[in-house]
Amino acid sequence: MTSARQRLFSIDYHHEGGAHHWYIIPNREREVLQRIIDHYKP
Repeated sequence: MTSARQRLFSIDYHHEGGAHHWYIIPNREREVLQRIIDHYKP
């Protein structure tokens, strides 16, 4: 995850030449998202 000047966290997703997607996550949801990512990462 990255953090911009506006204190928004984002995920940048690009798969096999397809469309590029950015997901913006409010700061208050960052810890919840991080727990979900940690749970599912190999």
